[in-house]
Amino acid sequence: MKKIFVQIGITLSLFFAAAAPAFAVAGAKTSMSPDPVCMQSAIEKRDSGIIAAVENYAVSVKLGLTSRKDGLKAAWNQMDKKQRSSAIKLAWSAFSGTWKKANAALQASRKSAWSQYERDRKACGSKQTEDGDKPMSTSGL
Repeated sequence: MKKIFVQIGITLSLFFAAAAPAFAVAGAKTSMSPDPVCMQSAIEKRDSGIIAAVENYAVSVKLGLTSRKDGLKAAWNQMDKKQRSSAIKLAWSAFSGTWKKANAALQASRKSAWSQYERDRKACGSKQTEDGDKPMSTSGL
């Protein structure tokens, strides 16, 4: 008699152990599936914003480099060593300011584009782990 109860107990244990995952899946909540068109729009908006920021950065740096080049060339037209040195410092200082402003504007635009993307992505019903997108450093944009 004990042997029959033990066998029934083992059989029931195995049955419930095997059936437990099926019951868990059946009762689980299904998550919202991301809208592909919405995600494509969010990506388009993000990357277009980053592209525009990089284009603005390139224009700013190019203007700064051109200004530096012209300023340094003009400085070397100065015969007086003191005036030449002052003009060289001024050209480099102006370029440094332009460079820093361009970098700051690029960073701000990049952050803004990624922040907007995060809001759009969530509105589309996508999880970050689903699309693999995550903000990168400036080198990766």
